[in-house]
Amino acid sequence: AQQNQSNPDPLATSSTPSVSQIEGNTFQRLRQGVEAFRNVWVTVSNNSFSKNSEAGIFAFSNANVEILNNEFIENNVGIRQNSASTTLRDNIFERNTSMALEAYGGTVNAPGNWWNSSSGPYHSLLNTGGGGEAVESNEAATLYPWLFEKPKNFKCCSSVYFLPGLQGSRLYRKSFGIENQLWEPNRNGDIKKLFLN
Repeated sequence: AQQNQSNPDPLATSSTPSVSQIEGNTFQRLRQGVEAFRNVWVTVSNNSFSKNSEAGIFAFSNANVEILNNEFIENNVGIRQNSASTTLRDNIFERNTSMALEAYGGTVNAPGNWWNSSSGPYHSLLNTGGGGEAVESNEAATLYPWLFEKPKNFKCCSSVYFLPGLQGSRLYRKSFGIENQLWEPNRNGDIKKLFLN
């Protein structure tokens, strides 16, 4: 799916409680690409966020967001957080106009990201020597260790071989403490998660 200028509204997800996954999309030239709020638990992975006028992702109002393997390029702010909990890993932040991450209230766990510099992100308290994208947050943010070079292959594929019909073969995926059985599939959406693309 692709969000673009013809649909300037962000993809919003909220519910009490809800577990969602947003994967494999392009969010470009929007006000905000994704909004997560009101106690939602969401995984945002393998998406591209670019040239969004406010933020690629905006998480607020007790949202719990896991942000994995995304690109945040030339947004005003890559990720904006207010009173939410976010985990960021294996993301790429480059040329965001104001900053890569703005986080106040809640917690930020963000090791293992590329901040457009081997010296890491610039943070006025946590990394004043950082030459990369700017980060503003309270002291509850974890940024180190960051990636010292930009990942060459952005997407990831499973290296596990599943042989349907072999008794005992199972694959589970855990996200936010909830375990989902992918093989043997228990819903159609699980089959897409097994593609080796």
